[in-house]
Amino acid sequence: MSRLGRMTSMTYCGTSHLSPCFRGPRAAWRIGAWLLVLAANTSVAQPSNESLQFERIDAGNGLSNNVVTALLQDQRGFLWIGTSDGLNRYDGYEFVTYRSISGDSSSLSSSSITALQEEASGDIWVGTTKGMNRFDPTTGTARRFIQDLRIASLYAESDSSLWVSTGYRIMRYDPRRDETTLYWSSDPPMVKEVEASSLASHDESGFAFAFIAPQEDGAASSTVRVLQYSAAADALVERWTRKRSGGALHFFTRHNRVWLGSHDPGYVDLRSGGFNPVANWPNGATINFAFEARDSVAWLMSDRGVARYDEVTEELTFHALESGATAGLSGTALSMLEDRAGIVWVGTRSGLYKHDPNVKPFISVGPGSGLPDEPGAGTVMAIAEAADETLDVGTFGAGLLRVNTHTATTIGSTVWALHYVGADLWAGSSDGLFVRRGGAAQPFERVRLPVPDSTVGQPVVFDISPGSEGTLLVAGHRDVHRVDVKSGRVISTARIYRPDLPGVSDQFVSCQSVAIDEAGTIWIGTEGAGLARIDPASDALSFVEGTAGMTVYDVQVARAAAGTLWLATDRGLLRYDTIKTTPAVSLTGDALVFSVIETAPHELWLGTSRGIAHVKPGGDIRYFDEADGTGNTEYNRRAAIRRNNGELVFGGLNGLTLFVPDDIGLNTHASPATILSVRTASRDTAIDHNALGLEELTVGYRDYQIAIVFAAPDFGAPDRTLYRYRLRGLDDRWTDAGHDRSVNYTNLSPGRYTFEVASANLDGVDAGVGDAIEIIIRPLVHQTWYFKIAVAALVAALLFLAYRYRVARLVALERMRLRIAADLHDDIGSRLSGLALLSDVVGNDSSLTTESRSRLDHISEGARQMVDTLRDIVWFVHPSNDDSAVLIDRMTAVAQELLPGIDFELITPDARVFDRMDMQQRRNVFLVFKEAITNVARHAGARSVRVTLTNNPALSMQIADDGIGFGDDGGLGGHGLKNMAWRAQQVGASLEIVSRPTGGTSVTLDFNSTGRQ
Repeated sequence: MSRLGRMTSMTYCGTSHLSPCFRGPRAAWRIGAWLLVLAANTSVAQPSNESLQFERIDAGNGLSNNVVTALLQDQRGFLWIGTSDGLNRYDGYEFVTYRSISGDSSSLSSSSITALQEEASGDIWVGTTKGMNRFDPTTGTARRFIQDLRIASLYAESDSSLWVSTGYRIMRYDPRRDETTLYWSSDPPMVKEVEASSLASHDESGFAFAFIAPQEDGAASSTVRVLQYSAAADALVERWTRKRSGGALHFFTRHNRVWLGSHDPGYVDLRSGGFNPVANWPNGATINFAFEARDSVAWLMSDRGVARYDEVTEELTFHALESGATAGLSGTALSMLEDRAGIVWVGTRSGLYKHDPNVKPFISVGPGSGLPDEPGAGTVMAIAEAADETLDVGTFGAGLLRVNTHTATTIGSTVWALHYVGADLWAGSSDGLFVRRGGAAQPFERVRLPVPDSTVGQPVVFDISPGSEGTLLVAGHRDVHRVDVKSGRVISTARIYRPDLPGVSDQFVSCQSVAIDEAGTIWIGTEGAGLARIDPASDALSFVEGTAGMTVYDVQVARAAAGTLWLATDRGLLRYDTIKTTPAVSLTGDALVFSVIETAPHELWLGTSRGIAHVKPGGDIRYFDEADGTGNTEYNRRAAIRRNNGELVFGGLNGLTLFVPDDIGLNTHASPATILSVRTASRDTAIDHNALGLEELTVGYRDYQIAIVFAAPDFGAPDRTLYRYRLRGLDDRWTDAGHDRSVNYTNLSPGRYTFEVASANLDGVDAGVGDAIEIIIRPLVHQTWYFKIAVAALVAALLFLAYRYRVARLVALERMRLRIAADLHDDIGSRLSGLALLSDVVGNDSSLTTESRSRLDHISEGARQMVDTLRDIVWFVHPSNDDSAVLIDRMTAVAQELLPGIDFELITPDARVFDRMDMQQRRNVFLVFKEAITNVARHAGARSVRVTLTNNPALSMQIADDGIGFGDDGGLGGHGLKNMAWRAQQVGASLEIVSRPTGGTSVTLDFNSTGRQ
């Protein structure tokens, strides 16, 4: 059976009708749906025929024109609608219209569309009254071909060639070569148009064309001709011809059939050449259009209704349409389409009509359609079904009503509970308990319930449910009564009170619902006090732990799970295990649940504050509301029954909702989401980018706002489609967008991002990840890679120049040091040496006095000391001596020269101990060393001297001897010791001198700490 045939409504036969009630934003105009007929005698019959539900979409909904001439669904799922004034793209939310623009050669050649065909590339061939166009949906532009001819129909072959028919020509067009081959023409040109489509079957395939040839003599009859393309002959071969009166319909199916329509519709079998009329066709109905859907089902549009013909079983099902509401649909149909979700679209001269087989088959009965149109009549608080299948309804303010009879019964303004026992109807109202025995014609009798005192009237009755051994349980304002069904006598009464309830001055609580389980335990749902129980053995009252403060609207004993209660509460649906007495857990979140019906083990239907909820055994929940045709969104406490025929009835704020659970099928089709547009905005401008087919978008760093719009072309319930998205590069996690179809990003950092969007339909079927687009945000100039490379190159160049400059400076310094050393040695050194020699010569003169000779000796000694100091300076200035090993050798040589006959040892574990010192530091260290060695040589009388050099981490030098040391008056009073302290201070080192008169002297120069003396 076709999917179009599965989701059908029911027509109930009788003498009066209930008008269908359709609500919700999806319906522009719903017609012919769920005709509910209830007999005057309130009997309900079995369905005798099928009716269809259609929704009309016209110019008032955004369509560019009401004359719909061509329909196409593209690869992305969009619906393309050709009209007499524009080509429309529809995504289920809004229309985008393309027209011919004067002076713009990239627009369509005409706004009057006649045919549509899609290529494998995604381009769309658009036939118009002024030629053919190759339309690119991603850019919205067109290229024009075969201009100035009215295109009747198009068919694209797999090799991208295109069959084109006009009013008097059939030709084949090769768009790659821009060549047209004529295969048939009429001379003179025909008035009627030629239709073209595909033909394929088990034993042959090809292309067939049919047209009406008018008679030359002007007779009313005409000749129908069918031509088929022969690849062997590369020609059109005539397959069938016949004179036929009236109009003709040209429609080809996969079973080698050509449908012809008039008052005697039928099809031509191209294999046999015979004409086969449609059996059981309604008298006087004329076919004006036919269309082949999937599963070999032909849809035949007539002036009286819609027919569904199964080409395999040859079974015809005719769907009659109401003449008034369906005038536009029953007029001349111009185009038809079945989309991938099974929705059938009909283009007419008065708009576009849609039949969705996935629409949930709910029946809505409300004020004016089965219930009286008066205050309170629509607020249903209780429902009961009589033996004749008539529904009795208790209302909030309008009393007790019978569906379709509008008969009201006064047993209290508000009827809270109804329950049939055989033909007897028990009713609980705002005025007490009543019973009507023997049928609807009998009056109600009051059942007296015990009251606390005589001044109190009959208590309100909220619930009535079966008890044990021919009794009923009646839940009142403060009490639960057991009532004998036959006599109406109250057997017992239990007062329900809870003294431990905090913040309540009155200990008695209101009883909202009552039920009894197989063990005989009575369970009571209260208002604000939780779930109570009465033990069958002791009649003791107790409350279930963890339910304090909870309102329990309905209590139902599970059908198959022993010891399980289903609780409808203000905290959702709770499942309570009476055996384990574990705390109940909500299964519906924050939705208020007012009623429970269990149709199968652990499969529940609920009346809630969010609509009707279906809870599957695994715990999955699906909500249905007015958008699904329920007529209600919020339902009332305990207003729910399961009828004898399996139908469920829920009462809400706007009447009744009826449905068969097995008819609530799952829509398995889900459309992948498509990115429609990307808007980038800066402080000054905003740019809209068409994102269809766009894989990458590059924007500037100034476009700090990015808005992305997307849609999943779901034409069944687009406003119920769920979306999720993510921006990889920012966050790889998915974000649930609900029903929102757009997202905004602000101040994204420069870089590469990938935006992905996914969707799921209203039944939760996931379409997976749809479109994706890579967004590249160009960085600022200083953030670009080439800028960073340029900066790195500039820094490298500067470092290189600095290095070259430093090398040049070092070379110049080396040269200057060589020159200074040479000048000091050659000039000043030779002069001082000459001065010393001259002093010695003059001092040998015998004529000099002793005083004069002493002075000359002093001058000679000073000159020699200066020469010695100058030699040290020259040695340090010379670049060749900038080496630790050379300096150590120098120190060893000086010590051996100054300490003749004294054992000298220099110890160092690191031969590069002086490498990290500059010339000035090395010179001061050397002079401290030389001064200490000189003191040892002159004053210590030592036998050995040990010098230790370490570098951990900075230089430390210790000079130790075993001489006589200083006395108490030695101190640092001498010039040599003061010079050592001064030089240590100059290089930032500490100087420590330890001397004992009999233990020798130790001089330590340490660069690891502050100076100590």
